[in-house]
Amino acid sequence: MRTFSPGKRGGIVKREGPGATHAHLLSPATIPKLRMRATRAPVRSDARAPPGQPRDSNGRKGRLKRGEGLTCCFSKVKRAGRARAITKMDLLEVSGYDEFMKAVDANKEKTIFAYFTGSKNAQGVSWCPDCVTAEPIVRGELTKLPEGSIFIYCQIGDRPYWKDLENKFRTVLKVNAVPTLMKYGTSQKLVESELFKPNLVQMLFSED
Repeated sequence: MRTFSPGKRGGIVKREGPGATHAHLLSPATIPKLRMRATRAPVRSDARAPPGQPRDSNGRKGRLKRGEGLTCCFSKVKRAGRARAITKMDLLEVSGYDEFMKAVDANKEKTIFAYFTGSKNAQGVSWCPDCVTAEPIVRGELTKLPEGSIFIYCQIGDRPYWKDLENKFRTVLKVNAVPTLMKYGTSQKLVESELFKPNLVQMLFSED
């Protein structure tokens, strides 16, 4: 360890450590430099916030501002300096027919994919067993969605509501089974056990 003792004509630096202690005289010209080195602390540009907070766009952690929307961005980066391909899409979660139609009306200019599932209980489990099986498979293929598209996750209601053959999902949207994944405004859709096959989900997302 080094200690510095300034004086009128110079200063003394003492080096102390196990087995050795010695000192040497410094000239006055070197004292300001030594003081500057001793007082200047390095500043890290990559300082990170405590664990548990979300990261910002620069990789650092920070808090999300209230009112910010949720945007899912999936990217694939090729190595060796090759082109970078990015797929970006919006994910909306709604409940019931009215909320679903509001989401559709607000995104008319986009390609819309809609997933209809039986509503979940307080524990986050749907009353529909096939929906429970299909959901992780569908979510696992969201990276295949076209860039700029929107994915609407819609809980249709409880079991008694779904069993009513006059509910609007059946009569207006022609959703006659859950789970159902459709490209809104087209005849392209997958229902029930078809959604257990990732390759079919990929085809629906990627086909024009």
